[in-house]
Amino acid sequence: MVGIFGGDALRSLAAATPFEQVERLDAFDTYERGLIAHVQGLQALVAEMKPAQPKPLMLKVLWRSGSQVPRPKTSTYY
Repeated sequence: MVGIFGGDALRSLAAATPFEQVERLDAFDTYERGLIAHVQGLQALVAEMKPAQPKPLMLKVLWRSGSQVPRPKTSTYY
């Protein structure tokens, strides 16, 4: 817990009365549950979003001059 909250926070919790300790832990528990619910709600929104549509691929073929083959038009492929 020292790594999560820091030494000062842990010392102040140890110095508090049992009633204050319960109040602090309950407040933290309420905060943590609210944060988890918020993140889960965001996950649901992201899961419902449509995937991004890719841009069409543009291809251009450069032909050498004097070629016997007729030049095709630039095409878009999906």
